Amino acid sequence: MNKLQTIINAGDINGYSDAGSVRKEMFHKEAQRILKKIAKDLNLAKADFKVRSNKSGIAGSGDICLHSNTFYVTVSEPNYGMKAVMYRTCKGLTDYKGGNNQWTDTEALYDGTLVEKLSRM
Repeated sequence: MNKLQTIINAGDINGYSDAGSVRKEMFHKEAQRILKKIAKDLNLAKADFKVRSNKSGIAGSGDICLHSNTFYVTVSEPNYGMKAVMYRTCKGLTDYKGGNNQWTDTEALYDGTLVEKLSRM
């Protein structure tokens, strides 16, 4: 099991408790780390992508995003049976609407599956 999934499985990722706050901080740091690695694996120049972290409010995990000129990836705590990773095409760093949402699990961040999919977008 990968590190993000381990954090998700440990309990709610929110600010309602000290433990939830610690999980939220760990979740954001690990997601940022793995998204930066994906950008590197795709040979993206630093000027061609951004990694953003939005911790939102106390009630949820927030989200972490890798946004490039051709794709957009968001990681957040899954809810209601959803998967944790959403990705889609986009047309530049100011396109926040992009193409159709596609979903995958956190393992795709670690095993190269998402890198392969993104390289074809």
